[in-house]
Amino acid sequence: MESLKIFLVLLLTITSSFVALSAASGWSLPPPPVASAGYTCDKHLAVCTVAGSVNPNYCKKMCMNLNTDILNCGSCGNKCGLNLNCCNWKIVNLHTNEKHCGRCQNNCKKDDACMNGICEYA
Repeated sequence: MESLKIFLVLLLTITSSFVALSAASGWSLPPPPVASAGYTCDKHLAVCTVAGSVNPNYCKKMCMNLNTDILNCGSCGNKCGLNLNCCNWKIVNLHTNEKHCGRCQNNCKKDDACMNGICEYA
């Protein structure tokens, strides 16, 4: 346990020193690749994971959002059926799901039921 503490202190010290030297010299990491610069996700996977990307996942040479994509819900190729949607990596029925009633993350109150996408007192 003591060696782990020493390692973490050293790592923090080295990291802090590097950040301070980088800031003082004006050096910074090169910018990440972006699709508009001619990079595409089929050859450069980092395009999908660039900060702020709305499609941070990679499926079949394309950037996807497995959290919301109805053709790739939770995993590549996992399609939502008729009248189903993708919320939080899961296939749900927005007409009857109390945690996703009418839209994703719309929780019905404790004693309410989700009926036709509307939270109603049961």
